[in-house]
Amino acid sequence: MAGKTHSQYRLYCLDQRGRISLAEWIDAADDEDAIRHAQLLKRDGRKCEVWHGTRLVARLEAQDLVA
Repeated sequence: MAGKTHSQYRLYCLDQRGRISLAEWIDAADDEDAIRHAQLLKRDGRKCEVWHGTRLVARLEAQDLVA
């Protein structure tokens, strides 16, 4: 995969109060790749958000996450 650059994204999973209960780095080629990685990281049905720096990329509801 020569020539392909990756960026650091953050996956934040939220508790029932909307507070961050888990944070994880995602190394991805682009936004779609980061969302795909996040969907593969099932986090006990919690709502999650994918961020690239200060930019919100996606909000993932529990049903958007796969085992």
